[in-house]
Amino acid sequence: MTTHQEAGQGGGLTPKLLLLAACASRRQAGALAGPIREAAGNISAWQEVVAAVHRHRMAAIVWKGLNIAGCSLPADVEVALRNAATRDIRQIVRLVAEAATIQALLAASGLKVMMAKGPALSLQAFGDMTLRQCRDLDLLVKPDDILQARRILIDAGFNQNFPKGMDDESELKLWLWMKKDLAFDGPSGATIELHSRLQRNPHIFNEATLQHESVRLAPNVTVEALSGDDLFIYLCLHGSGHLWERMKWLADVAALIDRDPSRLPLLWKRARAEGSAVAVGLALRLCNRIFGTEIPPQIRRDLDRIWRLRFLEANSFAAMTDKETGPERKFGSTKMILLTALLRLEPRFILHEMAHALIDWSTVAAFGGTRRAVFFSILLRPATWSWTAVKRLRGKENP
Repeated sequence: MTTHQEAGQGGGLTPKLLLLAACASRRQAGALAGPIREAAGNISAWQEVVAAVHRHRMAAIVWKGLNIAGCSLPADVEVALRNAATRDIRQIVRLVAEAATIQALLAASGLKVMMAKGPALSLQAFGDMTLRQCRDLDLLVKPDDILQARRILIDAGFNQNFPKGMDDESELKLWLWMKKDLAFDGPSGATIELHSRLQRNPHIFNEATLQHESVRLAPNVTVEALSGDDLFIYLCLHGSGHLWERMKWLADVAALIDRDPSRLPLLWKRARAEGSAVAVGLALRLCNRIFGTEIPPQIRRDLDRIWRLRFLEANSFAAMTDKETGPERKFGSTKMILLTALLRLEPRFILHEMAHALIDWSTVAAFGGTRRAVFFSILLRPATWSWTAVKRLRGKENP
């Protein structure tokens, strides 16, 4: 495993990503300035930094870090980063206003909602709700309440954009059985994701009782937000499920550890008991490698015994340092699906992952949107995949 001393050098990160990592540290401003200035001094192509900031969605936190360190930037780079940070902060303000509206709408019908990630996480991890880029708002409601919540949002002017065109509630129940979320465009233009559970695969995270806390986002806006150990493990599962392809997700985890490192042994014990040890272990190894996060010796020894971790760490580091993300990389989505199955070698978990990968929802709809239709969809998947591939090739030949 990468040592703490090696981790201080970024564990193989390029200069531009070393700069992003330095800016994303949760250390106090005085301690941040030196590492940021040192990292900035190694930058020869600042436009690559701008591209990396957009790729990892870290404009506000990088802009703040560079200002703390008093770094001198090329004029065009300064304008680009300042504009990106300003845009992201304005988006946060829109999302906070939208969260207040939705909370009031659902509360009027007796429904409770909890924020996962977003502005609340930025406040919990970094003490500033504007430092995380948030393209959408993730809101969790009880599984039995999600369709009622959907109707309330639609009646209030929200437009369902995912799954697009699916209005039949029996089909939506089937969709939520496998997928767990619905997405909407709000009246303000913000995107809202309504979740019936946090994890698509229900066999890796115990969501029976989730820790939450009241988080004050603005003078007149207080929301219930996922918190404590549940927040930490959820973030590890979320990032691992995407092979940590964006550094901002890992920065969140590192910041939460820095808040209270003494919690790590208890978090690790829970992760091992509940089946999320590989995801949590992967996050810890990457935090150690990139942010220099200290791992207690006993946990380090446990991590060394999990054979999948080195393989997953190598692939996650490659995904994070690649210029492209997910579907843009060659076989990126396929690799992500296969590697996610390694997070827990338990039959129910793996079967759910396989079903998710094989279901074609247009085929499900054609067969009536029932659970039997899901079975037919899986059987026909090789044929429907081949037909889709042929159409894609034809489209490339005849642009």
